Amino acid sequence: MKSTVIRSYKTTLTSRVVRLVAMLIATTLLRSVASAQYFPTFGPSYASTVPGASGAPSGVANTTVPAYSQPTEILSVFNVGYPATANSLDGYNYTASNGIYVQMYCDATQHADRCTPAITTFNGHPYISFRDTSNQLQIWRGDLIGNGSDSYSWTQVGVIGVSGGGMNTSPQMVVFNNTMFIIYGLANLNGITNALSETYTTDGVNFSTTTSGLGSLTYAAPTQVGLSVFNGQLYMVTQQNNSQRHLFYWSSGDGFNWTINENYSLYVDSGLSMVTYNNNLVFATKQNNNQDHLYLFSSPDGSTWYVQQQSALVHIDTTPAITTYNGGILLNYIDHSGNGYFYSAFASY
Repeated sequence: MKSTVIRSYKTTLTSRVVRLVAMLIATTLLRSVASAQYFPTFGPSYASTVPGASGAPSGVANTTVPAYSQPTEILSVFNVGYPATANSLDGYNYTASNGIYVQMYCDATQHADRCTPAITTFNGHPYISFRDTSNQLQIWRGDLIGNGSDSYSWTQVGVIGVSGGGMNTSPQMVVFNNTMFIIYGLANLNGITNALSETYTTDGVNFSTTTSGLGSLTYAAPTQVGLSVFNGQLYMVTQQNNSQRHLFYWSSGDGFNWTINENYSLYVDSGLSMVTYNNNLVFATKQNNNQDHLYLFSSPDGSTWYVQQQSALVHIDTTPAITTYNGGILLNYIDHSGNGYFYSAFASY
């Protein structure tokens, strides 16, 4: 009798342990999937006109910068024929900052936005880059005016007459390893249209340009790329340089030598804007059809990607702009209706 009881007890205990282990494994997998498929949840969108500008915006980019009246603020740059800037203390209400009165290139054809400027913050200063009408790379540094003002003044720090027939896409900017990188496509590099080139600086004053890394890979991107730093690596996402428009994703340990991969089941359109948030890479782009919905992509490791439509009501024109701010993500985009407004939305998680 004792032997039977002991065996029964052991069997019951073993089955309980097995069930407990199974539950722990299932819980871990569920948490892993939830983490892997993270997407920011944006609140309502608020419409604004570009303050101080008479023209409608055809491109927008934003970054977080030091402010006078509070620690940080949003600084946005718009293509209104020239780069117009505006600052916001909350991400919704914008005040005209100073413009950069140099004509910007703009050619927002289907599947290829070539109108959007780029902006990032480096060594405490915002930097703006854009393609001018001579297909040169213009670079400007901002200085906080202060003395009661949250606006910035602008100084030109570089005009880069790039090789390969000049620029052919909008630039994108990122800071990695104490270096500011600007990446853009060239008109023709060894017979390749939209081959990627890098201009970089370690001090914000002296700039160098190379095609030996990205250009030597013979891959290209027809529109603005997305860039972000994640787990000590620099990541880039691009649209495939043909009518298939597959997602290409890249990684680099130094910003110059790159590894490239293609996802044959995911598609992107127009330009891309990417941030690192909640232990994920997150980027925004336009739907790969004529409906122009805003789509979000997320990756927990830089190689496995998930996609989600933001809202059936949100239709975008050119590259959407996302940046981290106040513990969340700020989204700015231009509606495809051409109504002259840009829209702002915030995701707190």
